Amino acid sequence: YVGFGKGVVSNWLGRVLLARGQARAAIGAFDQVPAEDPNEYAAAQLWEGVAMSALGMQDLATRTWSRVREDVGGRVGPRGKALVHSADFLSGAIAEKEFRTALSSSPEFENDMYFFLGWASRADAGAAQALFREAMQASRGRAPVDSR
Repeated sequence: YVGFGKGVVSNWLGRVLLARGQARAAIGAFDQVPAEDPNEYAAAQLWEGVAMSALGMQDLATRTWSRVREDVGGRVGPRGKALVHSADFLSGAIAEKEFRTALSSSPEFENDMYFFLGWASRADAGAAQALFREAMQASRGRAPVDSR
């Protein structure tokens, strides 16, 4: 466990920038997360792919998500496993049913599951909105997940 270091801070900064609509700057922050911190690295690559996808760079996003399992898949903890499954789903390596099964066994990742299902469904605005609402509902009243 690396602790509250560069990876955590860079991920936090990247997600803040992404939430502000500054996807290119977010990518720069996510690039600062070292692979030596596998859980944070998995998070950074997952969200970097989201930022790339938001910028219309879907092929690059898919390649980024596809590499997560190979880069850190065997070195992650429980949170990292959920991140790897999310990257697998977004890259098309696993189907929705397998993704739901993998994350449904851990209720603390339910909001992430619905968010990424919504992200993958965004071509269908109604379906995406319903999934995003599910993500928000799943987040209410939950304590933050330990990053280890």
